[in-house]
Amino acid sequence: MLKRLCLSLIAMAALATSAAAQGSPLDKLQAAQIPEEERAGLPADVVAVAGSSRGWIRDTWPALKGIHVTSPGRMITQSWNGIQLWDSNTMALLDATPAGNPLDIYGIDGPSFIAGAADGKRIILVPPSHIQGPMPFGDPTRARPRQPELWKIKGDKFTPVMPLYFFSEPLYPLWHSLEFQGEKLVVARLFYEGGTTREAEVRLVDLSALPEKSESRVLLSKFALPDKHVIGGVRLMNRGQGVAMIVLEGTGTNENPGKMQIVLVDWMKKKVTKTLALPASSIIKTFRVSADQRRMITLAEDHRIRVYDLAGKDAKLIYVSAKTRFFSDQLAWDPEGRKFAYIGTDAEHVPSIFKRGEKLFSLRLVDLTAPAPKDEIIDGDDYSGFEALAMTPDGKTLLVGDCQSLGRIQAWDLTGAKPARRITSPGHQARVTSVAFTPDGKSLLTGGFDRKICLWDFASGKPVVALTVNDRSRVQSLTSAPGGKLWASAGTEANAVSLWKLDGGKLALAQQLEVQPHAAGKAVFSNDGQSVYAATTPDFDFDQVNAGEQKKKDADSGLSIWHLKGDKAAFQALITNPKGNIFTVAVSPVSKLVIAAGGLLTRKNQDEFEEFGEVVAWDFAGAKPKMIASLAGHRNIVRAAVFAPNGKLLATASGDANIRLWHVNGNDITPGKVLTEQDSSFNLLAFSPDGQTLLAWDGCAEVLLWDVKTGACIQSWRLRHSILALAFAPDGRHFATGNPWGTAYIFRLPPRKD
Repeated sequence: MLKRLCLSLIAMAALATSAAAQGSPLDKLQAAQIPEEERAGLPADVVAVAGSSRGWIRDTWPALKGIHVTSPGRMITQSWNGIQLWDSNTMALLDATPAGNPLDIYGIDGPSFIAGAADGKRIILVPPSHIQGPMPFGDPTRARPRQPELWKIKGDKFTPVMPLYFFSEPLYPLWHSLEFQGEKLVVARLFYEGGTTREAEVRLVDLSALPEKSESRVLLSKFALPDKHVIGGVRLMNRGQGVAMIVLEGTGTNENPGKMQIVLVDWMKKKVTKTLALPASSIIKTFRVSADQRRMITLAEDHRIRVYDLAGKDAKLIYVSAKTRFFSDQLAWDPEGRKFAYIGTDAEHVPSIFKRGEKLFSLRLVDLTAPAPKDEIIDGDDYSGFEALAMTPDGKTLLVGDCQSLGRIQAWDLTGAKPARRITSPGHQARVTSVAFTPDGKSLLTGGFDRKICLWDFASGKPVVALTVNDRSRVQSLTSAPGGKLWASAGTEANAVSLWKLDGGKLALAQQLEVQPHAAGKAVFSNDGQSVYAATTPDFDFDQVNAGEQKKKDADSGLSIWHLKGDKAAFQALITNPKGNIFTVAVSPVSKLVIAAGGLLTRKNQDEFEEFGEVVAWDFAGAKPKMIASLAGHRNIVRAAVFAPNGKLLATASGDANIRLWHVNGNDITPGKVLTEQDSSFNLLAFSPDGQTLLAWDGCAEVLLWDVKTGACIQSWRLRHSILALAFAPDGRHFATGNPWGTAYIFRLPPRKD
């Protein structure tokens, strides 16, 4: 790092462009204008955030596991390394327990689940059942708790109070339940011994009189079952006044679940109020009983959801779903049992790794008040990354949380004829995968996985969304033709290259190109603006790779070419590289030279994969494209290729930890320096406007700035997150990154040294 800093002081003096002396709209940006909750953890050189990260910068792993509505206008989310408090109306983050904070008592596991008081002022956090030993973060001498903990919420801030010593054994989500009753806490729990659960108990804890570290508990009821009966799950009902138990007679296996009953108990009177036979089904994974105790919903191992009417003598099945595979076991059910939501798919086979753009899992709602209840797909987009679901107590709003790296939350209004998504923050609602400045440097275009393109204006001194348009695909890249009047977007679905006209701050669709058979990893214009080249990128089919079936390149993968006449394009040809698939494309700014780069991944044997990179140079000066060179050197698939502005230098990058520079003289391409960073997997590159420096994302944690003349890394920015897009501004003093949680960061390079 010291060597890198010294090189930085020397090389920054040479970092200059013709635009540097003229001033730039980006010079107005000031880091002080970034909201405080957004600034936490940002590198010092970030001067603007385009969009709202909703505070997720605080967390290393923001994936959501659960959502809990604690009181009107407030909700708590569980992530893999803590909890977060939100204003559910504005989706503003109020407080969080960040990684590394001693209050983050659950490390990377996160709490197992949360119980909240009706007044929204107290919560119980239940740790994962398997944790033990020292904490992975914070004080290494402090053991992680195996007991629930009581926390208070005061002034929109979390405050831990004390551990609650209920049991010496860990608690399991399906085998226990917690409910607040004013100043008291009701706990229902199963004993799990010898592979069976034959006994349940209810305990009442007076929270107002808890001394620290005491066995403060009152055992009120214990329910034992006769031989050959097991309890499959327990739930508290009616704010802790009653208990619902699923009871099985038999082995309790999927093959032979035995006879099943739902047993309702008034534990205050210590008597069973109702026992109802359940129709035969497979083992129940989770269940809930409505507030009025008239309905129960179950999710079973046979991939079906069932709803029972409990009003009669026996439980009556009133709804059963089609055979559906679920992304998670969570259901969002309104307290009155009128409707519920879940995330599922009708597909028989669910691959271990999903293809880009594959809409496998969808968000679904079932209205049980309808004459013939049925699944309604309220959003057909891909929800394979969502796990957390909750419904507000009034049943008017559905909340859905992302369990992948984005950590975003969606809010759906259920009061209208059709559910409507409520947008609570400007800009993107999903990961930003492309960033590009307009040639005049006054605006930034961003594209994202929410199928939107946003135009950001900097005239006010901070990024403001000037307009948003809808694309037909998740946007992978955005590039402009010379002059910046015509733009191309490339997406993750077949036939997903679109042309856009940018004029007077308005972005209008000019044409959708319908020829390429695959998703387009990148689309670029020729330097004369007369052609469009798109790298039609197939997805890796890892199921095929694992089976040893993917031995050669995809026959339809290649470089699709269109000829432009005005703002309309006509398809010309599809060319392919000799050996591998094409993942990216670069066009010389001064000639007809086009670089098509990519490679191939195959299974070498049972234990090894084989990967190679391929960089092919094509000459488009003649009537037909001519392959002039295959540039050897990269061992892994090449994910990025870019020309310097003067066209005399080409940079290519792959997962082999190398960036290779190539000297270009007409059609003569010779190897140059190799820029290496150990353990890196480079996939994003951007030349400065003067061509003297090169930005690169190492695929892990750093953005690196290289001096291409000396081959030295002269500056780096360490991030606590990944980035998905990278672009230099025309002034040469700023650059932008696209981030997984729906924002773009604007960085300012340190001032030049004279």
